[in-house]
Amino acid sequence: MGAVREMAQQAKQKADNNEHKIKELTKNLARQSDRQRRRNIIIAGISEEITPMQLEQTLCQFFKENGVQVEQAEIERAHRLYKKQRGGEPRQVIIAFAREKLKDEVFSTLRRVKDLMFQGKKIFVSHDFSQETLQEKRRLKPYAHKLYKEGINFTWGYPITLIVFRDGKRYRARNPTEAKKMLNELGVDASNCEEGEMEYDSNPNEEGEEPRPHSSKRYRTDSRDASN
Repeated sequence: MGAVREMAQQAKQKADNNEHKIKELTKNLARQSDRQRRRNIIIAGISEEITPMQLEQTLCQFFKENGVQVEQAEIERAHRLYKKQRGGEPRQVIIAFAREKLKDEVFSTLRRVKDLMFQGKKIFVSHDFSQETLQEKRRLKPYAHKLYKEGINFTWGYPITLIVFRDGKRYRARNPTEAKKMLNELGVDASNCEEGEMEYDSNPNEEGEEPRPHSSKRYRTDSRDASN
């Protein structure tokens, strides 16, 4: 029996070590995937009436109208994501730019436009993240919502960091534990922000949008994306 217990303990230790290694590998793969996506942006809300052949030229004109010059040759590719949107919304468009610096210029310019519109309809721009990163960001959204409700301005650091500047001090949180600590330091009650107490749509492109009819528990987060 002693030998069996020892073998069981060794097996448990190996399993725990393997689980830790798998988590680290998953994080590393997510970080690598995010680095490969840094030249991409995603736009939600562009009408399906724009055909694939028209898409790049239409996007260049749209960028120009909103204050940033992009030549068609500077877009490596632009296509719609295959996943259909709920409620008959047009599929999102993903754009890969030839240069990361150009992508950053386009992204920051569009995000400064209040009520960004395309053909009379409001649209939304976001970074392109791996599913693992989106899931981590989802876990931080209850804390972002709490900051918004308390009237505290914040930014989203790249890829998933909540950042608050207050009284000359910079507060940062990369996970729920750090976020809870940050809110407590800011004098905000974070007791109801634990994971699972608030539900959000998984669509990262809708940050700042009012709740949609299909989601009664959709919360708004007033945020801006930052590059650091």
